[in-house]
Amino acid sequence: MEKLSCIPLLLILTLLFTLMPVHAIVTMDTTLYEPQQQMSSDEIFLLRKTYPYGYRALVAQEDVSFEQTIFDLAEQQSYPSSSDTSSMLMSESLNSSWPMKSYNAQRIGRTTYSTADNPGLEKWRFLTYVSGVDSGAVVSDDNTIIFGSKDYYIYALYPNGTLHWKYKTGGQIYSTPAVAADGTIYIASCNNYLYALCPSGTLKWKFNLQYISYSSPVLANNGTIYICTAEGGKLFAVNPNGTAQWCYDAMSGMYGDPGLGAD
Repeated sequence: MEKLSCIPLLLILTLLFTLMPVHAIVTMDTTLYEPQQQMSSDEIFLLRKTYPYGYRALVAQEDVSFEQTIFDLAEQQSYPSSSDTSSMLMSESLNSSWPMKSYNAQRIGRTTYSTADNPGLEKWRFLTYVSGVDSGAVVSDDNTIIFGSKDYYIYALYPNGTLHWKYKTGGQIYSTPAVAADGTIYIASCNNYLYALCPSGTLKWKFNLQYISYSSPVLANNGTIYICTAEGGKLFAVNPNGTAQWCYDAMSGMYGDPGLGAD
């Protein structure tokens, strides 16, 4: 009888030991997949504009609710209203697919224009002279393509690849131009000058940077142009009329490009 009474006890103990780890595993798994805390409107705004694919993935996984995707930006103090998002995204540049290096003043590196219908085939090529082109190209609101070359020239091409105009600077150009809201083109040359050209290709003014610059200018909402120098380590803020606003000495050469934060 004692042996028989031990059998139910052993069964109970066996069941307890087998169920306990399962329960622990289930508890751990559920904690891994708890719903995430809702993102703030500010976080969603930046995610939408800076990492659109990541934002879409969150929407697909329902981690971002529909109500959050249509929040009113006017209530946000840190960012512009929804009717004025262009001031942050374009920094007073033209309504263009690519008005400056990396698309905008925040250097997000992604345009809002779709290339889904572009097969990626060559349409044309344009020949410059002397060592080729290291400058990036930008696009104005009338689809003029603008870039600099090592042959000292700033080129403007029609969308079909033919020459619209060219302007000769005093040095090789590594800088990518920036196009302002009024169509003014800003670009640096290795003769130590920042150039401002009219949309027609004529000179508005040139600003002495004192040192060689490979930098690509960035434009602020108020029209201020920011550019740095490779030698001398200067960061300049230049007014739209070509006068100096201020200069910061970094004490070391700057080979990168300035960018502006959302504020």
